[in-house]
Amino acid sequence: MRYMIAVVALAAAVSGCVSNRPVRGVVPRAEVAQYFLLDFGYFDQRRDARYLHDDLGDFTIIAFTRCDQDTHGPVAKLVEELVTEHRGIDSVRIVGIDIHWSDEDCALHDTCHLVTDRSDLISICDAAGAIHRSFDDDANDYLVVVGPGRKIVAMARANDTKTLREVLRQQVERLAGRSASLTSQELDE
Repeated sequence: MRYMIAVVALAAAVSGCVSNRPVRGVVPRAEVAQYFLLDFGYFDQRRDARYLHDDLGDFTIIAFTRCDQDTHGPVAKLVEELVTEHRGIDSVRIVGIDIHWSDEDCALHDTCHLVTDRSDLISICDAAGAIHRSFDDDANDYLVVVGPGRKIVAMARANDTKTLREVLRQQVERLAGRSASLTSQELDE
């Protein structure tokens, strides 16, 4: 029941990511092994609605990054490095999503919108900071790794990712091994 209330409250608060008011406190403080409850809508370049849950991979590295100014820059370099480290592992899809915000509201839009979509690397402008405020009120850059079943497998500040990298590597290898084992069994049958 508590899970359903949190989901309904979150959906009402950030539906469409159009809130300019702080929505802090809607999502319970995220922790490793908990379900990743954050979901929101945003618009692509054609103004079609998209949703975060549709972009998730087997493992999704989500970076919440602060821009000094509204630059609409590329996906955070750290996210790109982490995705590249695991690209090409059979049967495991790794996606990197940079959700960036600025203390200044976006000059181009008043809603969350897609900046870049390169299949496994996505950049989203959190126009008024509603998503950032709903997930964490800290101004530091941080990463969350969401794994199978939408469970959080690792979290870290952007300047301290050693443990996150190791956990991600182990989790990806474990999932790749399971997938390879299942494929082998199917071929034997």
